[in-house]
Amino acid sequence: MPENKYINQTIDSAKIIFHADELYYVINKDYQLQHCSESYAKYLGFSSANELINLIIDDNSLNHYFGISANEPIKLSENNSPHVYLVFVNDIHKAKKPFFSVIRSIIDADKNIIGYFINNITAFFNADKLQLLEKLNPNFSQKSYSSKNRNPVVLSRREEEVLFLLLYGKSAREITEFINKAENNSISVNTTKSIINKQLFFKFDVYDLEELLTKAKAMGYASIIPASFIVENRVHMCSR
Repeated sequence: MPENKYINQTIDSAKIIFHADELYYVINKDYQLQHCSESYAKYLGFSSANELINLIIDDNSLNHYFGISANEPIKLSENNSPHVYLVFVNDIHKAKKPFFSVIRSIIDADKNIIGYFINNITAFFNADKLQLLEKLNPNFSQKSYSSKNRNPVVLSRREEEVLFLLLYGKSAREITEFINKAENNSISVNTTKSIINKQLFFKFDVYDLEELLTKAKAMGYASIIPASFIVENRVHMCSR
């Protein structure tokens, strides 16, 4: 098939461009695995890429080891520029590992998307905040990594955290307890309420919590992970 030509060219180019220890894979537009780097397989505890590839027999297994699913279609910008998602994948021992997945589309001569090249970069999180992310959504795939210059409303670090947790159903008290535990801090519930009622209401031009949540969800904030949740990242590597 003509599509295979472009996918194979992408795989051949990746083997030349990317370092031997980088974690990447290729799927076609039907979410069928086409290639996996040896380093990716070994990072998950497998002896070879073929051993891992042979386990990918359906969408569930693809999601299990690669954190991607046809049930959650990849969404790229209109110009098909690379996009970064947070995914959780399982290693050979079923231990969850977080990655930033840098997704690029593979296009044919007619500019049709025929597949995706995905480079996974190890994500480092504050342990308590990582545990919270997993509890909020066990299938937390395709949630965007936060980038301040991409956010519609400019928020402080604390405002980002409070809004994100509000959007996932946490109360002011629960948010306060979580922040204090994660940061060994001692902010008060009243401080959290003030951030909600004064700062966030003002910045989003709303007058009550329901309106804030509705507007923030519509603007995509439920998919923006606060940058402070991340201890260290190497997302700049995706700019190749």
